Amino acid sequence: MSEAIIAKKAELVDVVAEKMKAAASIVVVDARGLTVEQDTVLRRELRGNEVEYKVIKKTQSLRRAAEKKLVLKILHLYLLDHLQ
Repeated sequence: MSEAIIAKKAELVDVVAEKMKAAASIVVVDARGLTVEQDTVLRRELRGNEVEYKVIKKTQSLRRAAEKKLVLKILHLYLLDHLQ
């Protein structure tokens, strides 16, 4: 992967990390298995309730979050256990 792509991804994860710090709550889910239609309905309902929905690959999020010391032990363990 090129340095430019890595930098862009790191920047996106930094933005999400800042949003996580400011959030009143965060929900982490494993959405594998949803159909396109189900995902579309979910996104529409979340937007209608002013909820932000982001999909971030675990390797990127864990790497950047660990660098910024944002990973809670429970979240880290959940991701390692459920998303491998």
